[in-house]
Amino acid sequence: MATETLVDKKSEEEEVKDKENEEGSKEEVTAKLLEFLESPRTTIDVLLADKEQVKSVRLHQAKILVLQRHRIHQPRESF
Repeated sequence: MATETLVDKKSEEEEVKDKENEEGSKEEVTAKLLEFLESPRTTIDVLLADKEQVKSVRLHQAKILVLQRHRIHQPRESF
């Protein structure tokens, strides 16, 4: 019987430790979740604005290239 009580005590201690570990991990997960929710994130509007800006820059660069090519191939007027 003495061995049973020692085993029971160990199992009770293990249960308490398991509960503490579960509570600790729940607290960690909760803290990480709150940190994630509070942190700033990129919104779809910002991503779309960035995409439009890239398109605008590329279009501008393409126009410059076309003008440069046009000037190169254009015959020069003699004075």
